[in-house]
Amino acid sequence: MAEEVLHEAYIKIWNKAGEFQPQKGSPLGWMATIARNSALDLLRKQRRELLAPEEPAPETTSSKDPDALELLSRSEDGKALQHCLGELPEEQRESILLAFWRGFSHQELSAQLNKPLGIVKSWVRRGLERLKRCLES
Repeated sequence: MAEEVLHEAYIKIWNKAGEFQPQKGSPLGWMATIARNSALDLLRKQRRELLAPEEPAPETTSSKDPDALELLSRSEDGKALQHCLGELPEEQRESILLAFWRGFSHQELSAQLNKPLGIVKSWVRRGLERLKRCLES
């Protein structure tokens, strides 16, 4: 895994060397940031791959222990959140749930929903603003 991250980081550094701006920081800091982001991207990808195949369909869940979402929905705050999520347009609700419950990045949301990145970012931002207003009222 470490070799894969380093290899990807070296390739990104090589390809983006012309974009380095010395006034914004040191070369070592710039390269460390690229390596860190490559590692985080790989970890996110692996987490999604691990979670996806084992996720049971909602109808087939037979565990008697409630999951975190079910526990949240039982509390007053959870009920308020559930109500406010229900008030959102479908695309905003889906974007927020995928981003915050499943941990998708904006790029991943864009690919998953097959929509441009700017639109997905707007859905999340506007949805969060509406959620905030709804929860405050």
